[in-house]
Amino acid sequence: FNVGLSFGAADILNALAGLLYGVNIAITGIYAKKYVASLYVMIQLFVQAILSAIMAVAFNFISIGEGPIDPFVFTPKAWLILAIIGIGIVSSALCWTVRTSAMKYVSANVVAVIMPFSAVVTGVFAIILGQDTPSLTLLIGAILGLVASFLSSAGDILENKKTQK
Repeated sequence: FNVGLSFGAADILNALAGLLYGVNIAITGIYAKKYVASLYVMIQLFVQAILSAIMAVAFNFISIGEGPIDPFVFTPKAWLILAIIGIGIVSSALCWTVRTSAMKYVSANVVAVIMPFSAVVTGVFAIILGQDTPSLTLLIGAILGLVASFLSSAGDILENKKTQK
C-alpha cells in the first residue's frame, strides 16, 4: 500500500512543535488569567530563545549521512538583522501578548480552534502565490489540523449543553 507519503526529520519536528504548541495553549489558558500578559510573554519568549539556541547548536552537530541535520549558517547583513528583529517584535512579542491578553476572556479551547486556521490560510496563500505545490501530505496536514480544532471545541459544546439543561 504505497500512497507516496514520506516523513522526514522536519515532519517529525513539526508534529512535535504542534504537540508542544497545544500544551502551550493549555498552560497559557490557565496562567493568562493569573498574571500580567506582557510578563508571561517575556518569560515564554526567553524560554523559547534558549531552547531554540540549544536546538540550533544540537542540529549543527548531529549528523545524518554526510552532514549535519541542519547546518547552522548565519551571514550577518543589516537587512537580515532588522528583519529578524522586526519579525521577533511584531509576530512574536506583539501577537503573543495580544493572544495572552485575550485568553483572559476566552477559553483555551476557543484559541485552539482559531489558531490552526492561520496555518491553513497560510498554506492556501502559499499555493496561490506559487510558493508551494498542492500535495497529499499538505492536504492531510490541513485536514488533521481542522479535525483537531473541531475536536478540541467538542468539550466546550458538551459543557454548554450540560449547563443549559
